[in-house]
Amino acid sequence: MSGYPTNQELGAASSSAKSCVPHYIEVCSASHNGLVKAPKVESEKVTKAMVPREKNLRVRKLSALVMFLALGALGTQAQLNPDRRGVEITPFGGSRFGGVIDLNSSSNVDYLTIHSTWDYGALLDVDLVPHAQAEFMWNHQPTFLSAHDFLTGTTSRIGQATLDMYHWSFLYELLQPGAKLQPYLVAGMGFTNYNTHGIVSLGNEFSYNLGGGVKYFFTRHVGLRLEARYSPSRTTEGTALFCDPFFGCFPAHVHNYAEQGQANLGLIFRF
Repeated sequence: MSGYPTNQELGAASSSAKSCVPHYIEVCSASHNGLVKAPKVESEKVTKAMVPREKNLRVRKLSALVMFLALGALGTQAQLNPDRRGVEITPFGGSRFGGVIDLNSSSNVDYLTIHSTWDYGALLDVDLVPHAQAEFMWNHQPTFLSAHDFLTGTTSRIGQATLDMYHWSFLYELLQPGAKLQPYLVAGMGFTNYNTHGIVSLGNEFSYNLGGGVKYFFTRHVGLRLEARYSPSRTTEGTALFCDPFFGCFPAHVHNYAEQGQANLGLIFRF
């Protein structure tokens, strides 16, 4: 026998090669004993499965990059605008002290004393521009009144009263916005409602305030506020004698004021 395959063997090899499925890679070899098929490898399916995985990996990398840039931008924005949140709400408590109500009567009582007591209320502050805030204040004082007898020089308690102060103010912060320790000045005006249960005829009377204090922030949204204010309120009307070098002395109509002060401590909630 020669070492070359016969025509029958070549025909069998050709028929076997045509039977290879196009979706699979087959290695077909001819030998003297017939055809030997190598194991089938699903290469096309593997390639198709790897494509979406690579796309998913690229999408994840891009998402991570976008998130990183967004977090960086937020951090930069927070540094450029430290602690400026727009609105502060401060419930407070403390003391209001001093004040008398002058009387124009024919009796021997010349004035009523407003006793120093505790007070409480709330403040609402809104940022206008850096350093400046618009403020609304409500201050409630439950107290009692005593009558002063100018003949005997004694005072006697005559009844209870409540004073509610409603003020609109302007507040100026002395340090840079965002400072943890922030001293400030404040001034404003409004009215005080006197409820004396008929002891004296007073209602909503003009009042104003001048003062200052300090804020201290533990976090961006929570802090303490300590302040003191001079807050007189108009009470009764009277007559006073004025003297002028050109026109001499003459009586004039005047308003009396209850000269009060207040010192309060509050808890700041900042938004």
